[in-house]
Formats: sequence, C-alpha cells, structure tokens
Amino acid sequence: MTMQERLKQISSSFDYHDNMRQILDTYLSMNTQYDLRKSGFLDHLCFWALEDYDTIRTSDKTSRSKIREGESALVQAILDDCQDVNLLLFTSVISVHRTEDKKVRIQTQSQQVFNVRTTIITVPLNPLHNIEFQSTLEFEKLCAIAEGQCRGDTKFWAKLKNSIEGTVIVCFGPDNALDIRDIVAVERELQKFLPNCKVEHVFGHDWRNGSFVESTWSWYKPGQGLSNLRVLQTSELPLFFC
Repeated sequence: MTMQERLKQISSSFDYHDNMRQILDTYLSMNTQYDLRKSGFLDHLCFWALEDYDTIRTSDKTSRSKIREGESALVQAILDDCQDVNLLLFTSVISVHRTEDKKVRIQTQSQQVFNVRTTIITVPLNPLHNIEFQSTLEFEKLCAIAEGQCRGDTKFWAKLKNSIEGTVIVCFGPDNALDIRDIVAVERELQKFLPNCKVEHVFGHDWRNGSFVESTWSWYKPGQGLSNLRVLQTSELPLFFC
C-alpha cells in the first residue's frame, strides 16, 4: 500500500476540515521525503511505532541529538575503542571480491586493495549498484539493489536576518523544485509564507545526488518492506549486510 492510498482511505475523517487534511498531507510528505504515491505505508507504521505513536515525541526525537557532543562524538568513541583500525573518508569502493580461500579483496577507486577475512557492508541501498560484487550476489538481492528505494526530495535550513536569536527554518520541498545554492530564490519562496523576510544563510546538501548515499534517508517503496528487506539483510559469507 502507498502512503497516498492510505491517506485516501481515511479522507472521510476530514469532512469539512480540509485544512487538517492538508496539514496531514504535508506531515506525511515531510516524513517520507518523497511522492506519497510512490512511498510505502509500512515504513510509516515502523516510523510511527519507534516514535511512541506521538507527534510531540516524534518532533523531540528527530529534531535534536540525545548526545550532548553530537552524533560524531559517539562515532569517535567507537573508533577510539578499536585497535589497529584506520578510518578512510571520501573513499569509494568499486569492487568486493570473494576469493577462493573464503576471504575478501576490496578495491577502491584510487586503486587501494585490502585483503581481509570478512566484510560488513553498510552501504545504503541506492548506491550499492556502484559496487561490483564477485562472486555475484544472490539473484533476489541483485533485483532489490536494481530497484532501489525512495530517493527523497529537497531539504535545507535557512537562517533569517535580523531575527530574534537568529531564527533557523527547516525546509522540505519537491525534487529539484528549488536550487538551494541560490539564496535569492530561497528567499523568494520563503517570502510566500513570511512576507519581507530576509535570508542570511542557507545550509544543506544534495543527498540525492551524492555518490555515497543517493537519497535523503531510508524509505522503502510500496511492497519492498515485505519483499526485499529480509533478502537485503541475509548474509553471504564472508559478507555481512546491515
């Protein structure tokens, strides 16, 4: 079932309250970061359960980190706890080769080669197609990789000029509807909601076209949660997928 189909099912609950229907439409579109007609409803049920079935708690959990120093502090602590581990940033893997002696040879775009006993694959679903796997992965997993998942839409932050304590607005929008690098265009769109506002800075990243992720966040298409998830989580020793 798609998000749009579910919204249509409950539309009768909003008789004479079209403004509430529009708010819910906006809220669901923001959560999926994609066209509701192409977004799976099952993912929203999981999302809603993790947020304790409460909109206020959802906002609290998703708007800030529970770690005072930020998420990077947790990552750094994990790295510090490891021994003889090297962290390579901005390093693209082009192939993962399972050898005859049941080990793994990994090659990067810069022609670095790593020979290891096992590998944990944490690459998001959408960019997995950029990696060549030898021996070939299971057919069902290859189909899921080829299908991909929702890519998401535009997300950015805008800091307003001359506002109390520097107001920052979080903005979501349709795919390619706005060039967030054009501060004048961003200001023009925001003025439709906040007349005469002035934008001082725009912060954001084009996650959808970034080669390491190719999406804003993970959200499955209709049916993928049941048909693809278990397959994608299945290990193919000595490779582990998560």
